Amino acid sequence: MNVKVFGWYKKHNIGDNLFCVAFRELFPHITFTFSDIITVENIKDVSAVFFGGGSFLNSDPNISPECLKLIETLPIFYVGVGAETQIGSVHRDLMKRAVLIAIRSPAGLEKVKEINKNVIVIPDLVYAIKNECVVKKVSKSVLILPNIYVVPNNTDEHWKFNAWEHFKFEFSQFIDHLIDHEYSVNFAAMCKNNKENDEYAAIEIINSIRNKEKVNVVNLNVNNKQNIFNEFSKYETIITQRFHGIILAEILRIPNISLFHHDKLKSSYLNEGAFISYYASSKQTFIDQFNIASRTKLDQSLLLKSDIYDELKEKINSVLSED
Repeated sequence: MNVKVFGWYKKHNIGDNLFCVAFRELFPHITFTFSDIITVENIKDVSAVFFGGGSFLNSDPNISPECLKLIETLPIFYVGVGAETQIGSVHRDLMKRAVLIAIRSPAGLEKVKEINKNVIVIPDLVYAIKNECVVKKVSKSVLILPNIYVVPNNTDEHWKFNAWEHFKFEFSQFIDHLIDHEYSVNFAAMCKNNKENDEYAAIEIINSIRNKEKVNVVNLNVNNKQNIFNEFSKYETIITQRFHGIILAEILRIPNISLFHHDKLKSSYLNEGAFISYYASSKQTFIDQFNIASRTKLDQSLLLKSDIYDELKEKINSVLSED
């Protein structure tokens, strides 16, 4: 059985690449192909079309009018999408026809129900990935995952520059505080393509650090699940501006701090970490929350219930088995 999955794929983004792993682990009997564009040619001979996972409903998908007519003859599923934002007109029309919509948090649930009553709430799909990683921790180690989306360009409003400059000033002092207290600090990019590269954000922050020679930017193989899990597992604390940084930390049982600029970063399925506003942060806030996080002892045996995706799998499998 062949299924086409539309989302923010082929962008060298760790979160989206892990969606591919999750789909295949949840539905091992299905052959998935992933794309950021759907054409008449690339949906030939597919049994269904999935939209997901991720937060992309606010922008219209790259689908031609003739292709839309063809999609409407197939079972449509929205799986693991975030409904925190507004929903674009094309997605709204497709969602009306969807057999099932599975959103990854209650945010936006009522809004989606107004479009289609066949909606359920599930944890983010990446939680479905099996963790088989056993890596020794590096003492007093911190991994920071910045986000290029908060870095303004010369067409942005002035307030974005003010927010970024304030954050860099406070956060760089916090990093120097960590280094002065003998922590090792690494940055890593969860997204790294020609247009969006988190390393650019990391470099700007590092340039503001007094002890910049003691900070490293590690290279992640964004296409290799085991490399990602192994690298993340080394750290005692993770500080992230990326949503899937929270999820990877929770899967790997690592204390974490989310610096949120978007609603999806304000909470998580397990809600074990600290959540600090990017727009209202200070050196002292970072220090206080880090001290709490670094002393937190997470239950290493805690696992998500194995049945949390059962309803999703049953609904999808029952429809596709009828095809």
